[in-house]
Amino acid sequence: YDQPSPRAVYARSKAAGERAIQLHCQRWMIVRVAWLFGPGGNNFPAKIAAAADRNGALRVVSNEIGNPTYAPDVAQAIGQLIEADRVGIYHLVNEGYTSRYELARTVLAASGRTQIPLTPISASDWPRPAPPPSERAPTSGSCSLGPRAVAECTPRPARALGSSVPHCVPPER
Repeated sequence: YDQPSPRAVYARSKAAGERAIQLHCQRWMIVRVAWLFGPGGNNFPAKIAAAADRNGALRVVSNEIGNPTYAPDVAQAIGQLIEADRVGIYHLVNEGYTSRYELARTVLAASGRTQIPLTPISASDWPRPAPPPSERAPTSGSCSLGPRAVAECTPRPARALGSSVPHCVPPER
């Protein structure tokens, strides 16, 4: 497995927290998710819908790839891990992967905003305070790491992206 090599302060603090849990707890479970979103949250789908209402045309990064993951599905999978008395590190993501640009298209379509112009841009054209992780789309259960981990992972949260986005974005105003 790849060794973590966090570059930004936020990522380094997450890695330090994981190491502390592993060192100081006898039984532990760490769950990693990607591109988490859910109803009522401050997340990418909600931000895209708000930006569309506020600005009209949108520019969205097309060369960052990830697994948008629905928070209620993660909660259910964590419950299954707890009930099964699992320990270790788990990656829990929904099926499939996409770019931020394609996710924005899905959000706009699901919320009735198909008339909003959407332009793909490179990640290098989008300013941000810290570099994002390298492009990689993890899969559920892809990691069951460490000496305490169980080799067999929990059932994956298998919802497809298109079925969860409509629950998270308000209709066009």
